[in-house]
Amino acid sequence: DAKTVDFKTIAMVVEDTPHTKDIGDGAQELAKGIGLNVVNVDIVPANTKDFAASIGKLKSLNADVVYVSAWIANATAFVKQAAELGLDPKEFHVAHATIGGPSFIKDVGEKLAEKITSESHEAPFTKGNVKMFRDLQKRAGMEDPMAYGWSSVRFIALEAIRNTIEKAGTLDKAKIMETVKGLRFEALHGDEYFQFGTKYLDKVLDGHGTKLVYPTQIQGGKVFVLWPEDMATGKFQPRKK
Repeated sequence: DAKTVDFKTIAMVVEDTPHTKDIGDGAQELAKGIGLNVVNVDIVPANTKDFAASIGKLKSLNADVVYVSAWIANATAFVKQAAELGLDPKEFHVAHATIGGPSFIKDVGEKLAEKITSESHEAPFTKGNVKMFRDLQKRAGMEDPMAYGWSSVRFIALEAIRNTIEKAGTLDKAKIMETVKGLRFEALHGDEYFQFGTKYLDKVLDGHGTKLVYPTQIQGGKVFVLWPEDMATGKFQPRKK
């Protein structure tokens, strides 16, 4: 809630790849929807190593929130360089930072990672085939689920494949596609189905799933899920008071 934390402006750095640009586009719309003023969107090449120009621009804009949509290697480099160059916003959100649990924290250092917000596919699930999922994680040696934030999305994808084949009763491509369009099942996050012909911004989405991601925050070197309340393992803490 932008009013609760008194954030008014947000500036974005977006890596120029399809996935990170999609995240950036969605984040812009959501930011506007809660009343934040998007003061800048800086699209940076995928092979960017030096973020000095972007960071200088962000410092001059002095936005309340800096939002970084980048793959983890570039995001890590950006956070390190931001600290070196004195960029210190009220709030720092780094997409993908907590998907791999402690790896980002280790790479940037606990001090720089502290109170950065992000998201994860992992949460204390209560729906779907939780027992099978946790048993598979245990057998694979995944003792800390938050360290393997990508595992649940792959599990759900495999469930969708299995359910589709079972329901179709064939591997015929046309029948499989027809079945996918009507597929609906309870996954770890809840109701899962695929949307076709969905208009979003300037795009028409086909085969877009409904799987959720969960907002997270790094606190004291650990990753905490912030929402929804029934899955939360911690509460949001402002980066600056």
